Amino acid sequence: MGFYLLSVALLHVPAVQRGVTFLISEALKDILHTELSIGRVDLGYFNRIILDDVRIKDQKKKDLLKAARLSAKIELTSLLHGKISISNVQLYGFDIHLYQRTQKEKPNFQFLIDTFAKKDSLPSNPNLRINSVLVRRGKLSWHHYDKSPTPGRFNPNHIVLDKISATLSLKSYTADSLNLNVKKFSFEEHSGLQLKQLSFKITANREKAQLDHFTIELPHSRLALHPVTMSYRHIKEGNGKGRYQDFTFQGSIEQGTFSFADFIPFYPKSVQNHVLEELPPLAAEARFSGNLKQILIDQFALYTPDRSMVLGYQSPRKSGPTNDKSRHPEPANHLGRLQATVRMDFKRQDFHFTLFTGYRYIGSHGRPVLSFPASQKPS
Repeated sequence: MGFYLLSVALLHVPAVQRGVTFLISEALKDILHTELSIGRVDLGYFNRIILDDVRIKDQKKKDLLKAARLSAKIELTSLLHGKISISNVQLYGFDIHLYQRTQKEKPNFQFLIDTFAKKDSLPSNPNLRINSVLVRRGKLSWHHYDKSPTPGRFNPNHIVLDKISATLSLKSYTADSLNLNVKKFSFEEHSGLQLKQLSFKITANREKAQLDHFTIELPHSRLALHPVTMSYRHIKEGNGKGRYQDFTFQGSIEQGTFSFADFIPFYPKSVQNHVLEELPPLAAEARFSGNLKQILIDQFALYTPDRSMVLGYQSPRKSGPTNDKSRHPEPANHLGRLQATVRMDFKRQDFHFTLFTGYRYIGSHGRPVLSFPASQKPS
């Protein structure tokens, strides 16, 4: 304890502090293979290390990351047992610049991925715990410079997130399990998209995972899910690694309210903003299941707040008719089938979504419903 207090005291001596800052900067340069500078290193009380004014350049000597403060509080006793336990991490006032000049050129952060992807750079049996992570006043930008921007509309090739704030806790991360709790995540995107809050908890092992308390909030929209369960098989391979297959999931929407105004950045410029702002919000309920290629919707209801217009579906295979008229209005017309098929190719950045429906009048039996008030019924 006396040695630790002496070290803290020495770090407040300017000459010692400059020397330690230089040594840490040089060590990180050797690891990351790029230019890096640290304005100040401070060893706080109770095993806390603080780095102020951190700057990391990419390999073209452009700013990759700037952070006003990065600090971590490490529990040293856990290292004696082969664990990494960090009680608190703080990242304040950061600005991250990511870009790719052309399709053939690598992104400016690829060298970091390559560094940490090496076999010797990461432990084969990780055992990590971070009790609290606080992120405040952050900014992140991504630009694909050979793609045209679309001002006022969301563009995956030109993303600028500002006012990034997050609070999360990584309770456990090992080769066999994950326990992550995202208490709050929010940002504003330069197209006008605003994420007020994203929160969830996920626990997983090699056979199953569960997503709890998933909530996402925009200025006028909210989506909350009942627990989503996932199952899969982990197949070991000869290289010591493994792969997952037979992935399936199921869950349901607890509460869903959607305002068209919140999604203006995703509509084409030809659609005038005031038209979307004047549309009434929609509420939704659903029960779903599926795999990586297909989503099956067993129960679905979409309606305006006054229930003047309702689109609904309930599969006869898993549920019979309901007596709760407040949740599912009296059916008039019915959908025969509702099935969504999703095809994704991550390497080609290709995504296809297809929704199949079949309309037919059935009568009752709790099948798909499409109902309108008398004045709006289709002829």
